[in-house]
Amino acid sequence: MKKYFKWLLPILIVSIIGMVATMPNVDSHGYWLGKSKSDIRYLKDAVNEYWQDHKQLPSAEEGLISLANNAKQKNDSNQKRYLNRLPRDYWGNNYVYNIIEDGKKFEIYSAGPDAVDNEGKGDDVVIEDKQYSCELYNDCLTSRDYAYRVFIVTMLITITIILLALIFLIGAHIMLRVKDKSASSSIR
Repeated sequence: MKKYFKWLLPILIVSIIGMVATMPNVDSHGYWLGKSKSDIRYLKDAVNEYWQDHKQLPSAEEGLISLANNAKQKNDSNQKRYLNRLPRDYWGNNYVYNIIEDGKKFEIYSAGPDAVDNEGKGDDVVIEDKQYSCELYNDCLTSRDYAYRVFIVTMLITITIILLALIFLIGAHIMLRVKDKSASSSIR
């Protein structure tokens, strides 16, 4: 029985270190940045598909909403719907759609957390590579936030591992008792 207990502490230590080291941070700007860029790609693909079909872009007045409502607005069941849904950015705002260069090109971006259109600059989120700082988006984790998360995750992992170890030890103990009973019954 003691040989099982000597493995308990190393297993606990390794699992806690491993889980804390790989702990995801869902609230980080990597999450909302990835979501925003994914939505922008989705919207750009729909506009490009519209361009292929109509040889023109949706007007600035119609905007992106026309790509989602196109079939309903024209009461034509054969009319193609380019978007299943019109996504909003991480902050709940509509994406900005602008036509540039005589109606031949367009841009789509998020106005960012302040919801002010800075024409793709400032805190606006664009598909192109751009430096995003957590201070600009009020998304920096403080050491206190991080310590709290580490504590919660560590406690949950520790409790889980202890429960698993206890289940294993109880099972091993039962197996030994069954083995001892069968050995003693075969001697008789």
